[in-house]
Amino acid sequence: MAAATPANVLGDFSGVTSTDGRHTATFRREGDRYVIRTDGPGGAVADFTITETFGADPLQQYLLLFPDGRRQALPWAWDTRLREEGGQRWFHLMAQEPLPTNDPLHWTGREQTWNFMCASCHSTGLVRGYDEATDRYETTWTEISVGCESCHGPGAAHVAWAQPGARKDDSHRALLVRLRDRSGGAWRFVADDPRAPMTGSTQLVDELCVRPGSRPGSSLSSVSNHQPRMPPPSSMRPADPSSTV
Repeated sequence: MAAATPANVLGDFSGVTSTDGRHTATFRREGDRYVIRTDGPGGAVADFTITETFGADPLQQYLLLFPDGRRQALPWAWDTRLREEGGQRWFHLMAQEPLPTNDPLHWTGREQTWNFMCASCHSTGLVRGYDEATDRYETTWTEISVGCESCHGPGAAHVAWAQPGARKDDSHRALLVRLRDRSGGAWRFVADDPRAPMTGSTQLVDELCVRPGSRPGSSLSSVSNHQPRMPPPSSMRPADPSSTV
């Protein structure tokens, strides 16, 4: 995830119009602003300014900021593959007939709200900042994307360890969480059979990086062989937009 700047935006915003027969959008640039014209809340066609990019390969999605603090994921994505591979084109993420605007899967609905659905895994130090009384978000983060501290914990001690003249005899390099081990716990790709061997750190990686739809902070004891299982019913609860990570 990154700010929508000329250095980060990969899509064609030269004024092109894209349609799949069911959905239509026009993409243009106004200075350093990237604008999409498409149907929005209530189905009315309007201009929307993109605020962030999401991803890079093999596709890039785009977010925009609503006045209530919600960041919504647009339904159009840019295929970043080479043209000869079928890329360099806009495509709509919903293949079915257009969704009614009150459908939670419509791009203006809750299921496409970045603050609620995406942010906790894709940004660092996130606080959703949801106010139930006003139904608004004041979401903050320490890093807009996934930073080192997302997995390794606070890094001040590691930075101090790396300074010239600092003691280097700490085998953990002053990291609060050290994921690397000596037992070959890295992904390896052999023909069409990519897999990761089970190691002592596998459970730790799962606890830190795999977050199924369960209560924040719950254990992932049911994950084995990198195949997530459904957590027990006791760990499930209705969606709570005010929860934080």
